[in-house]
Amino acid sequence: MDDCWIETVGITAKGYARRKHAGRQVLVHRAVMEEFVGPVPEGLEPDHLCRNRACYNPRHLELVTHAVNCARRPVPNQYAGRTHCPKNHPYDEVNTWVDPKTGWRQCKTCNRLRAAARRAA
Repeated sequence: MDDCWIETVGITAKGYARRKHAGRQVLVHRAVMEEFVGPVPEGLEPDHLCRNRACYNPRHLELVTHAVNCARRPVPNQYAGRTHCPKNHPYDEVNTWVDPKTGWRQCKTCNRLRAAARRAA
């Protein structure tokens, strides 16, 4: 694999490179991906295969779903192994909704309780 192309200015708190492009701030790796590969399809995002967030080498980027990108993190998702939501409802087939775009889990019981509280207010 080629060397990383590292942006040294405009680094965010999370380590991503940002740059002003066409009058707005953009993530450099995403702008480069769009320039070299084309528009990023809905539901996909560039993943750094080199694991270096400041890298914008298009050969180090692959379009994947958010769930795949999260699963590839060097530090596992701190929530992945949890069997219950913060309110202690189980994450099981009946009580769990998984967002198809992001892969994030949501507790159906908590969602129902929040909706009921909004309706009551």
